[in-house]
Amino acid sequence: MQCGSFRGEVSFLLPPGTYELTVGSQLPSASLRPRKQPDGAVARSMLFEVPSNQVKCDLGVLDVALPRDKDGIPRDLTEYFGKAPPELEITDARGVPKNVKLVDFHGKWVILDFWALWCGPCIRKSLPELMEFYEEHSADRDRFEVLAICNTEQEKAQTMAAYDALAAPLVEGAWSGKQLPFPVLLDGEGRTYSKYGVQGWPTMLLINPEGHLVKGGDLAMLAKNLREQKP
Repeated sequence: MQCGSFRGEVSFLLPPGTYELTVGSQLPSASLRPRKQPDGAVARSMLFEVPSNQVKCDLGVLDVALPRDKDGIPRDLTEYFGKAPPELEITDARGVPKNVKLVDFHGKWVILDFWALWCGPCIRKSLPELMEFYEEHSADRDRFEVLAICNTEQEKAQTMAAYDALAAPLVEGAWSGKQLPFPVLLDGEGRTYSKYGVQGWPTMLLINPEGHLVKGGDLAMLAKNLREQKP
């Protein structure tokens, strides 16, 4: 069940039982403040009980906070709209140098696609769509680039060799034996996604030729600009 609110208030009609609640917002991308469980795991949701003899169950004010980067600094992706986003911190890469900088792509449109090996929607939908787009727009490659930023922090995979071993079943099973045709960058320590305030995978961002992050940028917007700005 889902419920949205522009007032920051939500209510549900629920039968008695135990429920798990996840709360978040978009633009800014905030969520329930992570809480450490007794077993050491970190929970981003909360459990609550609706008793059979109680008409109303008030959870009070929930602690929704911005994500923090690896240095503990709160990050809000929206603060970069119309500005240069943070530089990348990559542990290894294929198709570009691992010390690549966003400034290297000035003059081009750039798609940043944050994904992960364990992300089903990334593997089955967003990456195949990117692969198709990349091939269909091969004549425009001098005007755009796709950077697939793979979060391999959980797998402790910081090299392309480690990535290849983990990705091999996906290449054969989901991508018909084809490798990703665009550059793959490993966020092996999770520092890039945390600097951007990314909390969900996939997350697609668009940078314009001036090097600024575009609000609402996606493949449709990129295709429109490539059509309208043909030399």
